Amino acid sequence: MILHTIDHAALFHTTTVAAGYPETVLGPCRSTRAIGRFPADTAFSLVLINAASLRMTLHAEDDVERDAVATVPADEAGLSPQDLADEVFFLIMRGHSMHTPGCTCATPMRPARRRQLGLAARAAHQGVTCRLGGSPRQPITLDAVARELGVAAGQVQAVQTLLQASGQFQCDGDAWALRPVLCQTEETLWAFVRKHPLGVFEDNALIQGPQLQRLVARLVQQGRLVARQDGGVARLFACQPPLLRVDSEVQALWRRS
Repeated sequence: MILHTIDHAALFHTTTVAAGYPETVLGPCRSTRAIGRFPADTAFSLVLINAASLRMTLHAEDDVERDAVATVPADEAGLSPQDLADEVFFLIMRGHSMHTPGCTCATPMRPARRRQLGLAARAAHQGVTCRLGGSPRQPITLDAVARELGVAAGQVQAVQTLLQASGQFQCDGDAWALRPVLCQTEETLWAFVRKHPLGVFEDNALIQGPQLQRLVARLVQQGRLVARQDGGVARLFACQPPLLRVDSEVQALWRRS
């Protein structure tokens, strides 16, 4: 899959950067690779990068190109199909794009990926309770998925293949939604909870199954889950690596200190 990238640190050599959202401005710089119609090692007096559109305006000595794009294969960017499927999962759970004005949702994403999507400048605001909320888990279109992943033009079929191969999503016409999750094994339950660093309530409709109580008890016993009561309902947190047991003497010493 081919993805857009606006990671200016990888695309340009420059020391003059005014980073912001949605626009980042680069002063005099030189490209590290071919971008738009300009070859690698082209000198630019000014580059305007727009995170919302993943496009750039390039000012060369005697030429200007607007809406220029740079692309990178997903594997070259260090992204596996599961990484991209996880981004779609979080998009559906949020119910809105991370590029939506006012979004402060915290989503697991490596710094390099944030730079590719132009979200690095917003990282300082993420983790604050997002006021957008919206209606999570609403079906979304392939076009919406492609925009969120920064997929290059002509790659919609590759997006569809990704969603189908992941086994996490189901399609109704052009609308994609999360496949109902029946956590029938310890591994599938732990993998689901691991995607929610703020925890999953035990009565969450997406993890219900006939063996849920037994699976939770087993994972807690293994130190892979922690269950905490929150408003009368157990809230599950994944531990990675597994939580180590502490004997009573060490606990008593810790309390005395």
